[in-house]
Amino acid sequence: MASRLNAAGRRTKHLIVFAILAAGFGAILLPAAAYAGVSSNVTATAVSVSAICSGSPGATFTITGPDGKTFSVSTPNSDTAGFETAGKAKGTYRFTAMCANGTNAGSGSFVIAPTGGPMGGDGGKTATTGFLAAGFLLLGAAACGGILLRRRATARR
Repeated sequence: MASRLNAAGRRTKHLIVFAILAAGFGAILLPAAAYAGVSSNVTATAVSVSAICSGSPGATFTITGPDGKTFSVSTPNSDTAGFETAGKAKGTYRFTAMCANGTNAGSGSFVIAPTGGPMGGDGGKTATTGFLAAGFLLLGAAACGGILLRRRATARR
């Protein structure tokens, strides 16, 4: 009985040591994970991307557009960079941020939306052909139903 208790006690000690080591390792890694993060802000004329970098300021953002083209925006003195939207393709952009000290700050996405109305057409305002066809079909169905009801009424008499 005593040997079983000693074995159980040793296992318990091993579990406690393992839990303490895991908690310590997590505490070491937690600050790096807590400070990692990226964000973006899109206006009508410009986009600014930000990264949270601990340590030395500065970041390089690698941005991939909806057309597959990739370009970089760097900032040596802060963790925020920006660029103009003029001439850029409309759609969803994906970006990754690399801090100046070499750590990966994360990735994110933003959308450059088209501005103004549609390029041509009136948005379907003058498409009355469908309404006319639907109206004639409804009138035809009502006429057929009326004929069938009238015929049935005369057959009963």
